[in-house]
Amino acid sequence: MINRSVLGFSGESPFSNASQTEPREKTLARDAQVSPSHQLPQVDRTKVDPKILEAAEGMEEMFIDYMMRVMRQTVPKNEMDLESPATEIYRSMMDSENSKKAAHAGGIGLSDQIIAYLQGRSYHLPQGHAAPMKEKP
Repeated sequence: MINRSVLGFSGESPFSNASQTEPREKTLARDAQVSPSHQLPQVDRTKVDPKILEAAEGMEEMFIDYMMRVMRQTVPKNEMDLESPATEIYRSMMDSENSKKAAHAGGIGLSDQIIAYLQGRSYHLPQGHAAPMKEKP
């Protein structure tokens, strides 16, 4: 017979600190503290250049569409389903439209990250006013 406590199957959670007398540490990801450098950016979309907003939402739309396409490919094919080339085209078009609507309705936060990145890098300057280049040492 295998000794379960040797393998770590003592019946307690592997994340519990039963051997310590101190209070239990927060071990779940949702309980972890977020460092200030890893917080999501707060973007005021009313003050963003419309071209940057359009580009960011377009990029998020493409990402969501690609994610939906790859997720559909993971579903195994079955002889009993009523799939045809026409239904595959319809689903692809429906996924693209749903991706577009999701991206323009707030999306998953990718467009906010892109906007914050572009604004932080001064890509929103008018044409002909390039940001100064850093000299190489």
